[in-house]
Amino acid sequence: AAVAIRMAVAKRTGAAAAWRWLSAAAPSAIDVKFADPSPLKHQQSDALQLYTMVGSQDKAEKHFAYGALPHEVKEQLKSIGSLSVLLRSPTLQLVDQLKSINESAAPTSKRLVLHGKAGCGKTVGLVQAAQACHEAGWVIVRLPNAFSLAHYQGTLEQSARDPARFDRSSDAVRFLQDFSHVNGAKLAKLPLKGAYTWGKRATVLPENSSLASLVQFGLHEARYATDAVGVLLKELETAEGVKVLYAIDAFNALFEPESGLYAPGVRRRLPTSQLSLCRVFSRLVAPSFKPKNGALLLASSTAAGIVGTDINAEAKNTISAAAKEGHAFEYTPFSAAEASAYLAYLKKVHWLVKDIPSAALSALLLQTDSVPRALLKHVRAL
Repeated sequence: AAVAIRMAVAKRTGAAAAWRWLSAAAPSAIDVKFADPSPLKHQQSDALQLYTMVGSQDKAEKHFAYGALPHEVKEQLKSIGSLSVLLRSPTLQLVDQLKSINESAAPTSKRLVLHGKAGCGKTVGLVQAAQACHEAGWVIVRLPNAFSLAHYQGTLEQSARDPARFDRSSDAVRFLQDFSHVNGAKLAKLPLKGAYTWGKRATVLPENSSLASLVQFGLHEARYATDAVGVLLKELETAEGVKVLYAIDAFNALFEPESGLYAPGVRRRLPTSQLSLCRVFSRLVAPSFKPKNGALLLASSTAAGIVGTDINAEAKNTISAAAKEGHAFEYTPFSAAEASAYLAYLKKVHWLVKDIPSAALSALLLQTDSVPRALLKHVRAL
């Protein structure tokens, strides 16, 4: 009863008051355990252990370019100087699915979907999965925020290929930079299966040119960067001798009928279907798309101010279809054991200054609904 009263007081008065009210409770010592540094060696028994994704901030900034990490995780990385995340059951199950593809001698493909409440770790899980595939030598096609393709400020240009569509070259250039950054030398070994010609000056990429040359062309000729992304994805669909991971965060945004962008000189929002890069990536989330050899990894977003508090019918159908095949992974709020393990790690690396007694932790979980993002914000203020 005393604990219940304290939890009620904490919920009314906030995190700082919760600390003052409950600080007399006895802290419980938790042994912080770290899992194998290779994500390909993780097993279900590693749940509640910490996985060090990156040992230094410089390496993190190189590997997780183009906004692939949530803001709260980036702030933690800046403060600590390295990045360790809690191994959770959905992510371990997800990586198991990817390992089964990796170990298959025959071409294999799967559609895998991450879903759940906002702030519960879908993006971090997606990045962990991408890192496992990167370590296994896969080509990584990563779109960290599909919502951004149809929103935020930026200059729209009429498409050089189709006057009815609009490009935002800056998005395509950032994608190509990230793709080149992550995949490196692998691209020089993958030949184009077709020849491609661009523009009035007839810039030609002959058949058997490498994917690296295609990416470099798109980076140097920004007005054709969007077309280069489309060709790149087309070529990867039929690439031989390589596994490909397509990882798209906030994939449900690609199903939205209306964008947040206006055509030059027109006072109406453009349909998402008129944005070239949205059309390119919408093909990947269509039910008919399956990688030739690899996986399509989709994470939904319900973050307020991004795509609303609910997801659209098309995305729900995608999740439902994946669930029927055992390929849907729900990210839920922290359990008490998960919260305790992660906070013990933050205390160990001195990101969290004070111990949090078990009764105080119960109050914080109640106040934050055990959502990892919200919990992180509250304990940072203690």
